[in-house]
Amino acid sequence: MPSRKVRSNRVAYSEKEYRFDKVLAALVYLASQPERVTLFDKKKALSLLFLADKTCLLRYGSPIFSDYYRALPYGAVPQ
Repeated sequence: MPSRKVRSNRVAYSEKEYRFDKVLAALVYLASQPERVTLFDKKKALSLLFLADKTCLLRYGSPIFSDYYRALPYGAVPQ
């Protein structure tokens, strides 16, 4: 299990570094699925990336993107 650092409402996973290429690949994949992902805008993209990260964290113990997330009234947003 990776070591966690908790700061206010953010959780940082220190074993992995942020990978922009993974985020870009995930966004390209989601944007290329119009029958599965409707109304693909910035809010939907951020929500789907957060849910993918959360699912991977729960299943495998480490997130995909290793990003910081902040809880806001309309959903989580990466830092």
